[in-house]
Amino acid sequence: MTADLFIPCLVDRFLPEVGLATADCLRAAGCVVRYDPGQTCCGQVFVNAGRPRDATPLARAFVRRFADSEAVVGPSWSCVEMVREGYREVLDDPGLAREWEALRPRVYEVVDFLTRACGARNWPGRLRARAVLHWSCHMPRDEAVRRAAEDLLAGVPGLTLLPRPPDECCGFGGVFMASWREVSASIGRRRIETLTRENPDLVVLGEPGCLLQLRSVAPPGLRVLHAAEVLAASIRGEP
Repeated sequence: MTADLFIPCLVDRFLPEVGLATADCLRAAGCVVRYDPGQTCCGQVFVNAGRPRDATPLARAFVRRFADSEAVVGPSWSCVEMVREGYREVLDDPGLAREWEALRPRVYEVVDFLTRACGARNWPGRLRARAVLHWSCHMPRDEAVRRAAEDLLAGVPGLTLLPRPPDECCGFGGVFMASWREVSASIGRRRIETLTRENPDLVVLGEPGCLLQLRSVAPPGLRVLHAAEVLAASIRGEP
């Protein structure tokens, strides 16, 4: 299968290692990986800021760029959700709307793609660590999706998953973080306290915004990693 990388703005600007790890995971699953450097923001930030009309040209560009893709795969549930669901409200061209409807089922978050489209059940390599999972607010509530992601990570040789605490927002919230930084940081500190009660080596998650937020409040010695980084580190043999 050929997988086109869908790189969110936060990954492009602040977390390139997450994009590289995503590509490594896709190759490990047997995919041919392509990256189009001409891709732009998916438009989520404008919708979140109450400016959906500004997202329309970005949605048009995304659909035109990826309309013929076999699979479009990105390391962000919120951006994937924007493309899968949010474009319904911002696309104003009936022809493009039909192309989008055809494209929607082929847009995936990376771990969801590995488990659902590639059928990955066991992951190669080894990574010795104790990890706790933080699932973002945008991750689907579908228990099958969550269980598949947890099972894949739990199948990494040497990686021990600690009990996952109840879901709670990390406080990032995109525009919310920028407008209400102190409140956002306070929520983040509360969340990191909950996640670190059993002294994990790693906090593992699937959302770039949550990653930046929790890294900013994490205590010394605690690594906060994207799930794709964990899977890629395993196959690279990194400590």
